[in-house]
Amino acid sequence: MVFWICVAIGILSAFLASRKEFPSVWVALFNLIVAIYISLAVTASLGKSSPEAFEIPIARMAMFLGAAILIFIVAQFLAKSFVLHGMRLTLPINFVRLANVVLGFLLGYILIGSVLFVVFISPVQSFSAIEKMNEDEIFIRSIEKPVLFACALADAATFQKNGEEFRNVLSWMRGENEESQSLLPVDDAE
Repeated sequence: MVFWICVAIGILSAFLASRKEFPSVWVALFNLIVAIYISLAVTASLGKSSPEAFEIPIARMAMFLGAAILIFIVAQFLAKSFVLHGMRLTLPINFVRLANVVLGFLLGYILIGSVLFVVFISPVQSFSAIEKMNEDEIFIRSIEKPVLFACALADAATFQKNGEEFRNVLSWMRGENEESQSLLPVDDAE
């Protein structure tokens, strides 16, 4: 069900993006991926350095959401001020429409998936209906899939392999493995 919600919003986003300029859609998707990736890493690092501050799920959710929103807003502002300001690309119209549809779909899919992930790690998870959904392993994986997809795109661009670490972070954020200290790889210097 979550997958189909993400796909439906992705299709709507693809339709809306087809009418936008290519650079602005690409920059928005790039900034969203970077915001999710960095906020997940920052939340995990802070959770590892001071676990007592992140004992309750609302703290983890607030840190992830706050960092993602802040990073996205700052990145969008910088992109619009310095990168997109006065930028005009002359590309074939069919390429622009196709690229915008694909990028718009990915933007909507990742955005709504991330929002649903935040909703399901929020205090709403204590409701009985949500608790039952959180017990279903397939449902859990479908909630995490868009966030992991964004992280996988960032990993591919930076030639890193943090997939398993981010899975651990997501399960820690859901409150699944509270005692786990294997959030992100630890430097040998520590």
